[in-house]
Amino acid sequence: MRRRLGVLLLAAALAPVAWAEGRGGVQAATVSPVVPAASDLPAGPYIVQLHAGTDVDAFLSDAGIAPGSTMRFSEVFDGFAAVLTQEQARLVAADPRTAGVDADVPVRTMVDQSISPTGPNNNWGLDRIDQRGSTLNGTYSYDAARDGTGVKAYVLDTGVYAAHSEFGGRVTAGWSYRAQCYFFSVVGSGCGQVPLTDPTSGIPRCTTTGHPYNDGDLDAYDRTHTPAADGTTDNNGHGTHVAGIIGGSTYGVAKNVTIVPVQALNSCGTGIASMVVKAIEWILPVHTGGDKAVVNMSLGFDSSVNSIDCAIHGPQPSIGKMCAGYTNWFFKQGIIAVAATGNGGENFIGDEDCTASPGSTYGTIAVAASGASVSSAFVADAEPSYTNY
Repeated sequence: MRRRLGVLLLAAALAPVAWAEGRGGVQAATVSPVVPAASDLPAGPYIVQLHAGTDVDAFLSDAGIAPGSTMRFSEVFDGFAAVLTQEQARLVAADPRTAGVDADVPVRTMVDQSISPTGPNNNWGLDRIDQRGSTLNGTYSYDAARDGTGVKAYVLDTGVYAAHSEFGGRVTAGWSYRAQCYFFSVVGSGCGQVPLTDPTSGIPRCTTTGHPYNDGDLDAYDRTHTPAADGTTDNNGHGTHVAGIIGGSTYGVAKNVTIVPVQALNSCGTGIASMVVKAIEWILPVHTGGDKAVVNMSLGFDSSVNSIDCAIHGPQPSIGKMCAGYTNWFFKQGIIAVAATGNGGENFIGDEDCTASPGSTYGTIAVAASGASVSSAFVADAEPSYTNY
């Protein structure tokens, strides 16, 4: 249910608004050094941000990194993602041309909490957002002129099943990590299978055990480089569910919005930071300045990730985020960012939204959940035990 309420707030972004960077004093609790000490870096996958104008090929040569083993970034910052040896990692961190280094850490969808009242009004979320009073009236009333027409909603998630009848042809071709060779390459062997499968440093392999689409063919979907993939399939269901809440014809908030799938997570709803950064790099140049757009990220990391934060808000000196080397970001283009706060309340980590990207990212609309069972009765405005706030 936290996704439902998270995307319901997104509805505010679907009407014409004036966007201001920042969100009323809510910000990441701490600011970590952008470039870690060279001696602290082990071998592993990294996202390397270089100062603007750096010759990337010369940098790679100096660090002894094969260009063909990297994935380049150029829209948000000049840099690359690569699996580095310990010596390469230390050379990169010590180089004055380096503006930032992030471990290419895992990202995941937020866990569902499905709560629905009994009776004919089984979509209380829509009823909840059209009035301030605590008593629901069984209807969803909205201005027909604000039904999402002319707005693009980028759903950065597991993909969207474009052929679903709820969308009525309003899902356009988007982007998918499955079309990017880097995520399927073994150094020196071209596109094959994802090398980053260690749960501590990459993408845990998605298995059929307990998977909702247990068709025995997950590897064919997740571990096969597919150049034509454009995000319009969804082997998990999370992204399609989110898109349905945003703009489905029956239960959607904005029933005429254009949905653009940006597939950065696999069949089990997991990925790594470079998938999200590359997804943002795709969104920025396809967005037309002056158009209304919002990106929904019902996903989260276990900590603050500088490359994600800076790709969203750009330089923010007031909170110690210098974002050196960054040339483009969401807020610069007028794109509103909505993110989940996280569902860590039940695990006694209720401050997750203040320490983990993108819920903690300065300027995002970070949304928690509402609706819980109280004495066996559903209460729309009660705070669920699992939600962060």
